[in-house]
Amino acid sequence: MRYISGIDGLRALAILAVMAVHLSTRLFPGGAIGVDIFFVISGFLITSILAREFQNTGTISLRNFYARRTIRLLPAIVLVVCTATIVSKFVGGPGHHPLIDGAVTLAFSMDFIRSTSHYADLSTLGHTWSLAVEEQYYLLWPFCLLGLLGKWPTRKGLITGVLIAVVVVWRYYLYATNAPQMRIYYAFDTRADQLLIGSGLALLAQDSRSKQLLTNLGKLWPLALGAIAYFVLIGYYPGLWFAGPGFVTTAAASVILLCEVTQNREGRLSKLFSWRPIAWIGTISYGLYLWHWPILLTARYLYGGGPLEKHDGSIGHEQMVGILAVLLSVLVADQSYRWVEKPMLAWKRRFEPKKELKPS
Repeated sequence: MRYISGIDGLRALAILAVMAVHLSTRLFPGGAIGVDIFFVISGFLITSILAREFQNTGTISLRNFYARRTIRLLPAIVLVVCTATIVSKFVGGPGHHPLIDGAVTLAFSMDFIRSTSHYADLSTLGHTWSLAVEEQYYLLWPFCLLGLLGKWPTRKGLITGVLIAVVVVWRYYLYATNAPQMRIYYAFDTRADQLLIGSGLALLAQDSRSKQLLTNLGKLWPLALGAIAYFVLIGYYPGLWFAGPGFVTTAAASVILLCEVTQNREGRLSKLFSWRPIAWIGTISYGLYLWHWPILLTARYLYGGGPLEKHDGSIGHEQMVGILAVLLSVLVADQSYRWVEKPMLAWKRRFEPKKELKPS
């Protein structure tokens, strides 16, 4: 795939929403929607790359795929885990078991911990649950995709739709049987539909006959952007909406934005999302997601720092702690990208999909 700067802009929107809710749940109660956007983007990009590889070579190299994922994800997360563990062990912090937190994070199983207990709610690595969900998807989806493209290419859209419906129905069932909200929110089996929706969009985009449909969907971007802003400022409605339509609606809004930035690269949204400062935030968004929560949580633990705003609307010492911690995380994420992530990209390219066409 060619680089699309508008997707980096969409990543920036996602990470800014997440950092906003971590700064102030009162001002931005629905900022966690940024995770929903990340899931859709991940499903879209991974499936686009793998489907294009299958189209060009007739197969998918699973070895190369997992090598690329390891090189891209592991160095930065190992650095964060080591740093958070050392700080928690010798400086202090809200986490009581830093070594266990680190092991759970590197095993990409934080989603299981968070969906079954409150243990990791105040852990400086508790936010890695979303990375665990994505990694588990990466373990399963390439095998499913091989089957879809190799054995059922004409039914790939239908089967993907059925898988999405299964996840949604399962989530409804858990809600109807009074499952805890954290079970519904943090688990892989209840969040996979957003990744699948992104994958479904990628499969649809592979069909040239769908170009006009995707272009028309992209024209709804003002409505989609407004819906995301509404959710960030208002939050999900509790109850049944949270368990079902809420996740699907935010995923649908993300799909519309993806359609616009991929199909209309000269449009207003694409130009906005391609603006260098915004695209830069998207470029470092992985490191920014990893670093901002442990820095913010540790700063609040050591120096105090309540909600972003006081009741009278002013900003005092405690509020400045959070703001400075987020600014520090931007600086650290930039350096992490420059000295850790970016150098690994050259090695990652050795495992890129082959360019030759499959034999006719």
